[in-house]
Amino acid sequence: MLPATSPILPDMRWSSRGLGTRHAIDQWQEWAASTIAPIDISVRDREAFAAGWCSYGLGELRLLQLLAPAQRVVHRGGGSAGSAVPSIQLVYSRRGALETRIAGAQFTVGPGEFVLLDNTRFYQMDMDAPHEALDLMMPRAWVERWVADPDALLARPLSARNGWGAPLGSLIETMVRHLDDSPGLRPLLAERIGALLTLVGDAEDAVPAFDRRLNELAER
Repeated sequence: MLPATSPILPDMRWSSRGLGTRHAIDQWQEWAASTIAPIDISVRDREAFAAGWCSYGLGELRLLQLLAPAQRVVHRGGGSAGSAVPSIQLVYSRRGALETRIAGAQFTVGPGEFVLLDNTRFYQMDMDAPHEALDLMMPRAWVERWVADPDALLARPLSARNGWGAPLGSLIETMVRHLDDSPGLRPLLAERIGALLTLVGDAEDAVPAFDRRLNELAER
């Protein structure tokens, strides 16, 4: 039996192909600011601009597949795009490095890693080359149903290849390849994401801060 959720939002797609450069960049910036968060995007090489996105509804969630150029993204805080409802993004790198600055910390989200961002707070991401990212947009109230302390998972890179992050990363990768073939399963997939976030949160809470720091240093 599938869980009862909000109606699935329609899928959408966009590509810069065939558009004039200025028009394409304007559309890219306006869409991101109205859909993801009130962000400012600075494209590094306007003449070489090429981008595209796919948007999939998952009940209360939305999954974005982003093929993006070298750019800087700055979110100055103050709310989520298109809504006063607080939200959290799970940003997962498939290709390219996401140099991230948030809450006084600086770190890199590399391929196979993800970061959780609070869309009411400042963050900045710098991408020096074309890249591909997946952005799972989740209402904060929905995340809080699954994760006891979402703030404990925010603003640091998490592996989607090790521990409980591995099945979460595998599920997200599989969804990108097969969502078009299984629209009826999407509310169930959202529930699976929530359950895996619970496991990721519990695993992180079980590692004392000092031990976690030692593990991070050992991996460098």
